[in-house]
Amino acid sequence: MPGAIAPALQQATPVQIAQAVRIGPYLMPRFSEDQIRGRELNSIIRYVQLTKDPDDRGGWGLGNLGPVPEGMVAWLIAGLVLVLVAIVIGSRVRREQ
Repeated sequence: MPGAIAPALQQATPVQIAQAVRIGPYLMPRFSEDQIRGRELNSIIRYVQLTKDPDDRGGWGLGNLGPVPEGMVAWLIAGLVLVLVAIVIGSRVRREQ
């Protein structure tokens, strides 16, 4: 189907997700019971449901990844600021000589 757009999963119910896997809307292939068993399909459905309301680990708006990546960004910014301060101080010392 040219120009077809798959519906967003944010509003999909578990039944709709299961039907999409088994029927294969638009260009999505069909997955039979032999390819994706019932337990695997339930796991897929649970994962899609989990993505609707992700765990908020707090911190800045960096995708709510948590403190480690956000700390790395803070160290990067602090390092750049220190380099800039060293450059400014070095240029002042050179002018005074």
